[in-house]
Amino acid sequence: MTSRQLAAFFFTPLEPGHYRCNICEQTRKQAARTGYTNLMSHLQSVHPTHGEEYAEFQARNLTTLEVFGFVDEVTSHMYDWLRWIVERNLPLSEVETPLTRQLVRMRPTSVSTLKTYMARVAARVGTIIAEEMGTCIGIMWDGWSCGTRHYVAVFVVYHGPNGPIERLIGLSPAEDGQTADAQIEIMAAILEVYGKTTRMIKFVVGDNCVTNQALATKLGVPLVGCASHRFNLAMVKYLTNSADLISQIRDLMTTLRLPNNAAQLALHTPLLAERSNATRWSSVWKMVDKYVRIRDAAKHVAAVEDILPRGNAHRRIVGLHAKLKELHSVCEKLQHHKRTLGEVRALFDACIKKYPIMDSYLGEDAAIVHSPVFESAVVKITSALPLSTAEQAALEPFRKSPSSEAQEPPPAGDFATQVLRQAKKPRRAQPTMADYVALLGAVPPTSNRCERLFSECKYVLELHRAAMHPANFERLVFLKANRDMWNASTLAP
Repeated sequence: MTSRQLAAFFFTPLEPGHYRCNICEQTRKQAARTGYTNLMSHLQSVHPTHGEEYAEFQARNLTTLEVFGFVDEVTSHMYDWLRWIVERNLPLSEVETPLTRQLVRMRPTSVSTLKTYMARVAARVGTIIAEEMGTCIGIMWDGWSCGTRHYVAVFVVYHGPNGPIERLIGLSPAEDGQTADAQIEIMAAILEVYGKTTRMIKFVVGDNCVTNQALATKLGVPLVGCASHRFNLAMVKYLTNSADLISQIRDLMTTLRLPNNAAQLALHTPLLAERSNATRWSSVWKMVDKYVRIRDAAKHVAAVEDILPRGNAHRRIVGLHAKLKELHSVCEKLQHHKRTLGEVRALFDACIKKYPIMDSYLGEDAAIVHSPVFESAVVKITSALPLSTAEQAALEPFRKSPSSEAQEPPPAGDFATQVLRQAKKPRRAQPTMADYVALLGAVPPTSNRCERLFSECKYVLELHRAAMHPANFERLVFLKANRDMWNASTLAP
């Protein structure tokens, strides 16, 4: 037996240079390409009978996976290949590149073999998710276009042992259009893979567009409109009052970005001029903030002397900057992955109080809100506040089913006894969170998880990889999004 065989048998590779002993769970260091001295020293000093154990297993023709749940060297190398490709957003063909094979320590493999392991891991992770999510779920989804293809990301929301969980379960191309019916078909097809149906959906989370509202109405469930989307629309409306100032700053930044002017600006500050875009209001905040920071340096650029805001215009911009700084802090708080509907409501109410113009988008009963009663009910029930009759009705699908253990009926009595017993019964108390399933406390106020996923997708489906098959793209993103659910043993046959 060789040191390499013993190391592969008794140790599981962790991060580069670290290995975990399969017998005592201790972690040992061993630098790459330096042999197995430290690992062998551990076996000889701590597990002196390791040689006999290895020989016994070899004689019985059993592998470490079959006995201990650990993997052999081949599986370990495939795990490292898959981890490298998935986590580094590399093309599948990277495993066949001669230079890569020369530099890495893993055994050479092929694209077809890598795809086989990808499919195996994705199937096993999917099985675990299907068991975890149960039959009472929420759905979060959004769309993303790349070139001529439009993808729909679907996350399942459920309550796990340690709290709310959001898992990516599908990233499918929308081949039949982007209508509400087409979206429902995609959802149903993805859920069918996990043995679920759309009847198990209790709520949906997405942007506040008409299509999403129609989808929720067709499914007969409430739509929780993305709070970040609503806040972005409210900010666009708020900024209309400062359109002239924003236009001045944009013209200034455009001029400062010209090569000669940028060179002069670089002599006085390392900061670069920055323009806003029409997609998100936060780009306006970044542009205004950059103006305040580089204005003194911009005075040295002769080409912008005539368009540099001065006097009253500059003072108004400074005032706008202070307000946008406050509102930007709200935008950042909305990005927190553990934000609740109650916290979002508190932030929105504070914004409305200070900036009433935002009420048309941030108000509880704003026209853009699809299910105001449901959202209000969730805020109240999670804050231990009393519910109205309409709000109780909105939460009825989340009410726990009656206990299977029927209470023993009280002993029968005469007429007077029954009347007095009925009079002593307390009036029905207001419902509390204990009366509803745990999923009610897991309702996310935003679909920002989808936005973060799409930001990662841009690194996988780059311009020179636009021809990647949708199935391979979906598996790569699925494995990366659910990276915490698979390890080396997941790849074992």
